[in-house]
Amino acid sequence: MSTRLERKATSCTTDADGYGVIQHGLGVAPDEILLTPRIPAGQKHFSVSVVTSSYTTSQFKVRAVNHDGTPRANMKTFITYQATAEVSVEPGPEDPQDPQDPGEPEEPEQPTNPLVCTNPQFTWSTRSGGGAVHADGVGDGKQYYGSPNLWNDNGTVTMTMGVCSHRSWYVRATAKNLGDGAVLCYPNMHKDWINWSNRQMPLLSNYSRLPLRWQHDGPGNVGIWNWAVDAWINGVGNDNGVTELMIWTEYKTQRPAGSNRGRVTVGGREWDLWTTGSNDIVSYVAVQPLKSGSMDVKHFTDHLISTGRMRSDSRLGQIGYGVEIVDTGGAERRFDVLDLQIDGF
Repeated sequence: MSTRLERKATSCTTDADGYGVIQHGLGVAPDEILLTPRIPAGQKHFSVSVVTSSYTTSQFKVRAVNHDGTPRANMKTFITYQATAEVSVEPGPEDPQDPQDPGEPEEPEQPTNPLVCTNPQFTWSTRSGGGAVHADGVGDGKQYYGSPNLWNDNGTVTMTMGVCSHRSWYVRATAKNLGDGAVLCYPNMHKDWINWSNRQMPLLSNYSRLPLRWQHDGPGNVGIWNWAVDAWINGVGNDNGVTELMIWTEYKTQRPAGSNRGRVTVGGREWDLWTTGSNDIVSYVAVQPLKSGSMDVKHFTDHLISTGRMRSDSRLGQIGYGVEIVDTGGAERRFDVLDLQIDGF
């Protein structure tokens, strides 16, 4: 097998729902596609995500969404993509495959995506580490904090979290589900609005936007895990009256806490809404898996308030993004964050 790789700056014109078609030159259907929007000066910020079921030997479909969550409709949209595919290589007459001759040893495979963290400034282990990750002058200027966050140790977890920046970090993890399906850890990057010295928090109504942008990559169709925003309202952790708001962008073989309350539209996307009986844990699960994109967390808190699931005078404690891990399918798996920004304005 060999890897075909294509990187290209291109464009498409979207339809009324923000969808467009990109032509590629791999000659086979890609196994993976990573997208980065190219935003000309003076244009509104937007994000792009790939429609994973759309890959063919010559094209794939993308969706562009404005920073406020509305579709980027009927617009020429510029992106850069990286597409990869594993293809079989037939031996030629000048290169016979001799099982008696192993040939030259292969070099270890290295990440090809320039956004992947390869030289971390922090490396934290399974049960220790975490701390401030500076991003001076970025966004709202509030401090980022990273953490391996092994909060439910069942004795099977080993983990390394490497951090190049708040935008680029990874987790190498091994974990085993012992039958209860419980989340074991949530390695993440987050921002705190809570004042830990007095537990005071600002009103959600003080903010018109809580924009969040992300891009991640994972181990594929193995294990039990989910990528998610984790926002804490009216406290953090075990505070009385707290609401944990989770927004699942992609998941494998996992279900949220509580019961499925039906499908809703928030921020121009469809989500399955899960809640516990007391609404202390609320999870919005993306109907279409999202490896990259942007959202406004305020849209989700507004939705909870408008449907009576959260008080109108609620306060903001913390917002983070990371991966909840239950099981890694019998081997160490790598989870990568390739872009992340969390702000409050």
